Amino acid sequence: MRSRHTTPAAAAAAIVVLALSACTGADPTSPAATAPGSAPAAATPASWGAAAGAADWPAYHGTMSRAGVSTTMPAASGPPQRIQSLKLDGEVYASPIVVRGLTIVATEQDTVYAFDRSYRQVWKRSLGSPSPAEERQCGNINPLGITGTPVYDATTNHVFLVAEHGGSVRHELYALDAASGRVAWSKSVDLPGVSARDMQQRGALAIADNRVWVSYGAQAGDCGNYKGRVVGVPLNGGNDVIFYIRHSGRLDTRPA
Repeated sequence: MRSRHTTPAAAAAAIVVLALSACTGADPTSPAATAPGSAPAAATPASWGAAAGAADWPAYHGTMSRAGVSTTMPAASGPPQRIQSLKLDGEVYASPIVVRGLTIVATEQDTVYAFDRSYRQVWKRSLGSPSPAEERQCGNINPLGITGTPVYDATTNHVFLVAEHGGSVRHELYALDAASGRVAWSKSVDLPGVSARDMQQRGALAIADNRVWVSYGAQAGDCGNYKGRVVGVPLNGGNDVIFYIRHSGRLDTRPA
């Protein structure tokens, strides 16, 4: 499975999504912003952001079908214009998502931000240190942190994402509370049979059948001991993990 090269999105990419999320209806009461690097603002699902609905964009291309089309957002016209500039701590490869009035952006520094409709930072969560290029035999992203687009699940109120960490290279699936950025749980998604440093989690995460699905391929250059693999983890972080290996052509289960 080859890894395709794409140009990293600058912070301005988040601004486009922020602009779209601000175009629907009246601006609801938003949680208090926090200064960069400070503790997340206290919030509860009943008090934060807007009600889930038309303005949400909770996954890559908006839905699990990847339709990429909204029938409720205002029609775009004219060339894109920058309406705000937000400083982030690293490159952005993952698409931002919009959840109940918050735009959630993940960077290659293993950091996740949430901004309200007025472009104020609501919370910021650092999940650890990313993997630098010298830890891999090949690749075209440096460092490697959060690359796959996160996904939001309304039943748990969690944002799911995978962060690659450096040192002893590993991939960790995180469930973050969407209102506060608090880590609800985390779980390794490095299963046996491959070298974690040669696996790249670049595809957008998805939700189906009460599981969050995580896809893997190779680094750019197809080096090392990797396998195309899809891993399905229960939404509650349980150990009933399902995985699909491209060469085996079957689904297997194995405790994580």
